[in-house]
Amino acid sequence: MNKDIFDIRKFGNKLSDIKQNFQWPDDFNLPKTIDSNEGVAIIEGDKVFSYQYLKEKSNGIAKFLDDLNIKKEEVVGGIMQQSFNLISSILGTYKKGAIFMSISTLLGIDSIKLRLEKTNTKVIFSDSNQIKKLREAKNDLIIVSDDGGDYDINEIKRVSNYDFKIEKSKPSHLLFTSGSTGEPKGALLPHSWILGILPSFQISLEFPSKENDVFMTPIEWAWIGGLGNMALPSLYLGIPLVVYKREKKLDVYDLLSKYEKYRITGTVLVPSALRMIMKIGNEINKYDLKIRSILTGSELVTKDIYDWGEKLGISINNTYGQTETGLITCESSLIMNKKINTVGVPCPGHDIIIVDDNYNVLSNNEVGEIALRLPDPGVMIGYYKSIEATQKKIIDNKIILTGDLGYIDSDGYLIFIGRKDEIIKVSGYRINPIEIENVINSIPYVKESAVIGIEDKEKGMKIVAFVVLKEGVEKSDNIKDEIKSYVKSRFALYAYPSIIEFVDSLPTTTTGKIRRNELKQWLLNKK
Repeated sequence: MNKDIFDIRKFGNKLSDIKQNFQWPDDFNLPKTIDSNEGVAIIEGDKVFSYQYLKEKSNGIAKFLDDLNIKKEEVVGGIMQQSFNLISSILGTYKKGAIFMSISTLLGIDSIKLRLEKTNTKVIFSDSNQIKKLREAKNDLIIVSDDGGDYDINEIKRVSNYDFKIEKSKPSHLLFTSGSTGEPKGALLPHSWILGILPSFQISLEFPSKENDVFMTPIEWAWIGGLGNMALPSLYLGIPLVVYKREKKLDVYDLLSKYEKYRITGTVLVPSALRMIMKIGNEINKYDLKIRSILTGSELVTKDIYDWGEKLGISINNTYGQTETGLITCESSLIMNKKINTVGVPCPGHDIIIVDDNYNVLSNNEVGEIALRLPDPGVMIGYYKSIEATQKKIIDNKIILTGDLGYIDSDGYLIFIGRKDEIIKVSGYRINPIEIENVINSIPYVKESAVIGIEDKEKGMKIVAFVVLKEGVEKSDNIKDEIKSYVKSRFALYAYPSIIEFVDSLPTTTTGKIRRNELKQWLLNKK
């Protein structure tokens, strides 16, 4: 490996040794390191782009932004599916010293307009099929696209050399949260944001190497799960990265065929995607898969998922993190014992603590809010142009709060309970809605479900379940009673849904998170 690459293996072969010897590097320059790599960088269909080509194209993008008079720390937008052009645009913006704002291609006009206006974006890199939305969202926008924009990105000339300096604490990237509660906020990330992810990336993907690995994820590179947890760390380590373009709904068979075709060894998949693959059963044996490890997270990873991976010879490793913090836990059978119903252990370099409402640090096995001690290279600088929101999240520059409840057990594993504002309290019991959803979803005739809590004078809160039945199953009061009895017997007598609403679909964010507030509002309007 390149001597400048931050390789966690140099600290030891066991987690305890790595933690004891671990230290963050004094310097970190993502574009410079990627520029120094050799061989294949990106595979897009039948096109193969080398690291040298990527270096020259991103240099050309930086010079192009110079010519447009884009200033340092000015926001440059990007709304593209996975592509070589997207990566070169991001790295070129970094080299220029501007801030790249990722926008999902799944977002509608109002969501795009909010982001463009809030950041006063003048230039955006785009797919051609996004141009109509962009013109409607902001009519004075300079659009750089593969077709139909003000400039053609393919005609931007490659440049051999471009002089740039990177300060790791300066802003580089803007990722808006999905806005599952309230208006989305922009997490402004420093140049060191990928450095903070690297320990979990390397450990949870079983210590990847450019000699043996090829990586790909179906997660859009507009989100931290696709860009931060896969694309940029892969390129930093010199690992070939395969582009995967998809429609709104994931096609499991197409994904598996691409895994087979490109001999993918590592990927990032959310548990819901893993479950979609699990549902095809023995059909998976038709594919000659080379996947060695899967990094997952964002939802509860249950024992059946681990068991499924073990049968296939795939190491599935659960992680925890947020857009604002990056990945801060890790899991790997190579250097530690894995423990079901946890989200791994705090990663080397990240000091996870549990705090009470007054920010006092709690002891092991005490439930409180998950927080992270600062400084930490992966943590956001703050919310873009939102001092008040930042101050609620980052406390006295000493800790960053996650808004999640959990605890660290006696063995040092982090147990995630749920969102602080989504926990349901019934008769003194604290209940995670996700746990009830997992029980309901295990019923054969249930397609999916969402659980919320509503105020109740007697018990404090009532549990309400919104249930989507599988095709052909008739809605009835008998089905409702069956679901209630099932939850009582499988989960807890005190934690069953007293109200069940049958719905055709569940409202979700673009990243697949359930919009619980929207369900609460629907229930209020119904009354």
